[in-house]
Amino acid sequence: MVQGQHALVLNGNGNSLLRQFDLTTAMRVNSDNTLYVSYVRSHAAGDLNEFNNYLANFPPAVTLPNYDATLPGDVPNRFLAWGVFTFRGSFN
Repeated sequence: MVQGQHALVLNGNGNSLLRQFDLTTAMRVNSDNTLYVSYVRSHAAGDLNEFNNYLANFPPAVTLPNYDATLPGDVPNRFLAWGVFTFRGSFN
């Protein structure tokens, strides 16, 4: 109760955690071409009731009990490959 009234009070004492492991390697194909390969293992967890859910131009959000869970931005396994390649000839 706040000043004798029932109220839902928001505070800023939430938490979140991000752990990440990144491995990147480069392979030189020849003197002009290089291929890069990357792997990232990550885990993101935290409070599901984010403060920005309540401050917006939308109708008031339904306020749920606070839970810790995997966050929407969690991408546990990412593979990425890119390279720098020189093309012989011209584009006319």
